[in-house]
Amino acid sequence: YGRYAIGAQRQFRYKHHKGKKELPRITLLHDNSGSMGGHRPSDAQYHAVRATMMLQRACELSRTPLNVIAFHHSHSYVTNHLDDPEVARGKIGGIHSTGGTNLAPALRTALALKHPSRKRHVIVIYCDGQIDGRDATQCQRLAKEHPDTFILPILIGPGTRRDQFDHAFGRSLQVSSADELASKLKSWVSANLHT
Repeated sequence: YGRYAIGAQRQFRYKHHKGKKELPRITLLHDNSGSMGGHRPSDAQYHAVRATMMLQRACELSRTPLNVIAFHHSHSYVTNHLDDPEVARGKIGGIHSTGGTNLAPALRTALALKHPSRKRHVIVIYCDGQIDGRDATQCQRLAKEHPDTFILPILIGPGTRRDQFDHAFGRSLQVSSADELASKLKSWVSANLHT
């Protein structure tokens, strides 16, 4: 995953109002519900795990704190910013799909996370887009309560649905595979964050 990650750490830098660059801390919410499928190239989960590996490596290279939380009908930590990178990759590789999808409780947990030195918090969501209206409305409320946290849903896989994510967050990035992610994310960040 190194070839995708080299240079990607630059995408995680944000500008203060004084023009100085600030590295954020990142929390990834990784959908491991049953609709994500298994670990075949035709499954969203296959691409989500690869994308999580790439993000973990980019964060390692840039020394950006990363927490990964998997969510289905419940949620749990996969790895946190204190884990050894090899241990973290092993845990990420062990993600498997099961159960329904309930994003809002995982988002609430992510929004409550603190870090002693990194104030800027970015939450990335890897999902296939299959959340219901009630969940989306709860997510929208949580996002409005935390306007200083930037939330980017990345809908990943061959058959994504963005309607509820656009309702909840007002934005989403769609990629059909992990291979598309680096270039599409770079273009999206350049167009939306570096203006």
